[in-house]
Amino acid sequence: MIQVFTHANFPLMGRVKWFFIAFSSLAVVVSVTMMLTRGFNYGIDFAGGTAVRLKFREQPHIERIRAELEGAGLGDVSLQSIGGAADNEVLVRIEQGSVPGLSGAGSEGGEISRRVLEALQSPEDRQGRQAGKIDLNMITEADLREWLAAHPPPGGGATAPDAGAIAAAIVKYRTDHAGLIDAPSELSSIPGVNPETARLLEQQAILGPFTLRSVDFIGPTAGKELLRNTLYAVFGSAGGILIYVWFRFKKWMWGLTSVIALVHDVVIAAGAVSLMRKEFSVDIVAALLTILGYSINDTIVVFDRIRENLRLYREVDFETLVNASINQTLSRTILTSFTVFIAITALFMYGGDKLNPLSFCLMVGVVFGTYSSVFVAAALLVIVYRYLGARYVKV
Repeated sequence: MIQVFTHANFPLMGRVKWFFIAFSSLAVVVSVTMMLTRGFNYGIDFAGGTAVRLKFREQPHIERIRAELEGAGLGDVSLQSIGGAADNEVLVRIEQGSVPGLSGAGSEGGEISRRVLEALQSPEDRQGRQAGKIDLNMITEADLREWLAAHPPPGGGATAPDAGAIAAAIVKYRTDHAGLIDAPSELSSIPGVNPETARLLEQQAILGPFTLRSVDFIGPTAGKELLRNTLYAVFGSAGGILIYVWFRFKKWMWGLTSVIALVHDVVIAAGAVSLMRKEFSVDIVAALLTILGYSINDTIVVFDRIRENLRLYREVDFETLVNASINQTLSRTILTSFTVFIAITALFMYGGDKLNPLSFCLMVGVVFGTYSSVFVAAALLVIVYRYLGARYVKV
């Protein structure tokens, strides 16, 4: 078995414990101050708004896209590259109520997505649309079927079933090729598309530089409800952990100290997210709940060793016993946390912009979750023993 420390005997629970309690208190105060003064950079999951996901044929220029959207009166938009560099995908986010002249949650999402698409069209594409041409990279299967039925190719009409089959074949080909048709010459090679229809589409259709992948709209009511449910989830989890530890160790003070350590970890992780202006989305909620689970697991390992030693060495001073128990589990704690931290660091470095807030929050949570198991939860047990008596902590 790999060991970081052999026969460790660090004086972690002596006077130095007050330094760690003071450090933790300061970190919590700073985190709460950040959350109250700076607030959170809420994503549309909480703030409400519209998210339009676009895929471009060529590498998109983020600043040029931003300028075009702001020039169209869409306000201060948030742009984010999705996936790898070769994916050429951009997520456009516009917060609820940030576009002048739009009111009514029922229609805002569709109107904003329409404005986004129009703002990003090239002058050539606009001229083509004005001339009655269709964009094969944007048109839906139903609209393409109707257009084909209304525009039979020269030399023979297309029945409704023929139009439906051709529209389905073109959309399937487009989907199989990452959502974009690159050149008009590809039309004649699509199975199910006859040469006459292919020639007609080459003349009457354009191939826009991007395609619409998805449109998501979240109203303000849904955002507030999600925020409320997030608080329920965090506090409900902490309450469940309190009850579990209480029953497991037969003393409610053990549960209380463990929950104080968990609140310490979650508050500091949330404060770091606020400080760094990371987007607060449902991913952050998942990260905070993960931190709760990870931290309590580490705390339970330390508490279990303390309980075992209490049964074996009843005459040993409680502070000395806790210090010995921490040293006995220190190697396991360091190795476990280190391996988890390596995995999260890899996610932070290579997971892309979408996973950056999640991995950042987890990194902070794992570090402080490991720290709090020793220097908050266990230290609080020692403080309770010294000032309230053995009956609160002895099992």
